[in-house]
Amino acid sequence: MQTIRFMFLHGDATKAQIIHFLVSHAIWAVGIGTIISFFFQGSMIKWFDIHAFKHLKHYDI
Repeated sequence: MQTIRFMFLHGDATKAQIIHFLVSHAIWAVGIGTIISFFFQGSMIKWFDIHAFKHLKHYDI
């Protein structure tokens, strides 16, 4: 997901999460955690990058 995020989507974690799922086709079990992760993990990563971890630098992958 990180490679997709920084090389192709200008750091957009939400889009990278969805594209990674569509490309990998790697779901073995679906539960509430999978559903929450699919819809909200990218948005949460984006929020924390902006608000909580401003000092972290993402280098070109």
